[in-house]
Amino acid sequence: LTSPGPSEGKSLTAINLALTIAAERNNDVFLLDLDLRNPSIARYLGVTPPREIASYLGGNSPAEEVLFSIGIEHLTLAANGRGDEHASELLATGRIYELLTYIRNVSTRPLVIVDMPPILNTDDALVVAPQLDGMLLVVGEGRTRRDGLERAAELLADFNLAGIVLNHSRESLQEYYSGSYGSA
Repeated sequence: LTSPGPSEGKSLTAINLALTIAAERNNDVFLLDLDLRNPSIARYLGVTPPREIASYLGGNSPAEEVLFSIGIEHLTLAANGRGDEHASELLATGRIYELLTYIRNVSTRPLVIVDMPPILNTDDALVVAPQLDGMLLVVGEGRTRRDGLERAAELLADFNLAGIVLNHSRESLQEYYSGSYGSA
């Protein structure tokens, strides 16, 4: 998951998606916080990673030490507790591919959800995107500018854009369903 800019809700969308899929118990879900400059997954979940994913990317820790459970069955995390100023260099080491290979070897049905930085702020998401099966673009109603959305879509044109998630919508579902199905 990425977004055109900051504060569009991609990290919370990634967490909610991971929790929802893990609850189905059909897949082992791995949630990776690769927004290394501004990691928030661990903070939102109120956990401290035993080893930071940046340590793995830098070649200082094995994969099994950065992947950890928060007590939810079928959900495994890898995250940072603090920002890292060397994010681009760490993501370009090729160790992400090795981590994804490791995950495929330890799980029979892994689903990996990757929280990446905003695509218009840094090229970090573009470094990781070629190693992923698909991208979700998270946009915020009233926050994402049309030109930002267009530019983000252009940058992701060479990758499998699986969809766009609209966050912060002000439209009421009650109004939508009332209009579509009549009054109750």
